[in-house]
Amino acid sequence: MDRSHADELSLTGAIRREEREDRATRPRSYGIGMGQECAMISANDRQHGGQHYKDVGYQHWDFVNDLGLDYFSGNATKYVSRYKNKNGAEDLEKGAHYCDKKLEITEEGTWQAVNCSAPEAQQLLFRFAASNNLDNDQYRIIFDIIHGSFETASYAMKAMADALSNAKQELRR
Repeated sequence: MDRSHADELSLTGAIRREEREDRATRPRSYGIGMGQECAMISANDRQHGGQHYKDVGYQHWDFVNDLGLDYFSGNATKYVSRYKNKNGAEDLEKGAHYCDKKLEITEEGTWQAVNCSAPEAQQLLFRFAASNNLDNDQYRIIFDIIHGSFETASYAMKAMADALSNAKQELRR
């Protein structure tokens, strides 16, 4: 990647963070029904269906936004980062499925790759991994996804899902 593109990615991430911080300080109200309002709560302060995102300092959707990841990469990183706290092997299989789809559309030429190898991307990944207590396997898979190694990431998630499923079956015996 040339230096100007790296600078552009870095600047884009900084602008996104500034915009998010600015939005976070603006008052919000979320309507309930016919003109009723509830307490002003940011999207990061509320969660539907568990605590697997809410209790971390750097949330997944902020990570995806800061990196400018596409839909498929964002979902793949979501599932690999949460599998220990939510749905285990099923989440790894879903993450692998998103990598497989990304590979298909890349091979078809219907998707344009975005290079996320700017130094800021590494810092954001490290921050996200530390904040979410990701292990080395999760870190490496997300690293592979944001750098376009979808086949490697898919294979790793499938292998981990198989190992989890096998361990679960052994416990039932």
